Amino acid sequence: MLHQMWLYFLTCSFHILPTVSDISKCKYQRSTYNCSGVGLQSIPDGRYLPPGLKILDLSNNNITRIPFLNFSESVSSSLIQMFLNHNQINSIQNFSFSKLTNLETLDMSFNSLSGLDVNYAIFANMSSLQNLFLDQNPLRIVRRLTFTELEIPVLRFLSLAHCELIDLENSAIGFNTLNALHLSGNRLNSISIKDLPIIVLEDFNTLDLSYNEIEELNNFNFPSVIGLRNLILDHNRITRLSLINVSFYQIQSISLRYNNVRTLDNTSLPWYLTTLRYIDFRENPIVCDCNMSWMLEDPKLKTKTVRIMCESPPVLNGRNLLDLKLSDLNCTDPRGYHNHHDDLNIVPIVIGIVLASGVLLVVTGILTYMIRKRQLKENSTSSSTKSYGSLAINSSKYPSKS
Repeated sequence: MLHQMWLYFLTCSFHILPTVSDISKCKYQRSTYNCSGVGLQSIPDGRYLPPGLKILDLSNNNITRIPFLNFSESVSSSLIQMFLNHNQINSIQNFSFSKLTNLETLDMSFNSLSGLDVNYAIFANMSSLQNLFLDQNPLRIVRRLTFTELEIPVLRFLSLAHCELIDLENSAIGFNTLNALHLSGNRLNSISIKDLPIIVLEDFNTLDLSYNEIEELNNFNFPSVIGLRNLILDHNRITRLSLINVSFYQIQSISLRYNNVRTLDNTSLPWYLTTLRYIDFRENPIVCDCNMSWMLEDPKLKTKTVRIMCESPPVLNGRNLLDLKLSDLNCTDPRGYHNHHDDLNIVPIVIGIVLASGVLLVVTGILTYMIRKRQLKENSTSSSTKSYGSLAINSSKYPSKS
């Protein structure tokens, strides 16, 4: 067996040496052909790859272009994982991987691909692909329909992290099969994220949008992610949140560490969801004042792990908001902080006072009118009596003729 393997390597080396000088350094063991870091300038001729090959590792070389991979039928049907990461790839021929119908993992991270180099035709016929790594490529943009179910129907993991992305064209990503989508370390903002895909799969585990330039999140610019369980928004520029109406039916954890959030209200997040168990706002300039007292009064939050660390006032710096008492928030602070819930409690009282005042004014007006009317009537009667009396006196001066 060893003798046959040695002859096989000699044969492979003899045929490949004219085009790939370092192919003899590749190692074949347990269905894995390891050519990592051997100085390859191009992909080995598929005719000389071992039959039944499952893993092809071409990482850490100097490959610049991926042509159509015309591997033998044996290799094309058996290959499950292919690693092309840490090369200098800047060009991929359309339909390059179309013969690799059983390939499950393709890693092309740490290369030189631009968004114009990547389109749906590259992934044509990759019906078994589940894991696709394109992180650390200067894509800058993802064009419309680049990643769709039509070409990659069972994709579960997609990494576009650290790709200098500033825009995702409408329908650039469209899957109902994703388990994780990594978009961290890009330049996405509050506008560009609105074109993220609508995810309805029940076990969509992770959406990573950390290390971007997002400033505001609301019900209008955030995509519907019905099946999402873990949302990571660390290291952005977020100052305002209003995600109360986003479809987070399965959400379990939300992390917003290292942002610019100063205060929170009951519309910031879907606090009411029983599935939401972990909320992290550490490393934000949180002001722990009476405007945050509602969180201490909400019994639902006591059943969750909530990390909201106070930055100010200084006396509360570094303390977790939910570990405080209402008295700690000092609602009579001379800076003018006050409890907005107290305001809400006062509103009905004010309304009652206004209504009562109105009724009192009406009643007073009616009584005043009636009293004045009565006085006028009495004055009128008195005047008439005086007139009649005067007339009687005057008449007495002139006795009637008998």
